[in-house]
Amino acid sequence: MKLATKQAKSILTPSKLPGADYVVNPYSGCAFGCVYCYAEFTRKFTGHMGDEWGTYVDAKINTPEIFEKEIANLT
Repeated sequence: MKLATKQAKSILTPSKLPGADYVVNPYSGCAFGCVYCYAEFTRKFTGHMGDEWGTYVDAKINTPEIFEKEIANLT
């Protein structure tokens, strides 16, 4: 398992889920690697194309600061 930290550019992501306009993503990757996971495609956006799904997690260490800025811009 590869664990790393990174600086986030954004935290809020527009959502198409019923009842949720946005979702919060404080991490990239996954520690489980479920075979039918819908999120596996995100590897190509996070620099992990060479890593097997479920073998890495990147924690976005500036989540609170970015979240506050993005929430302020929504109001």
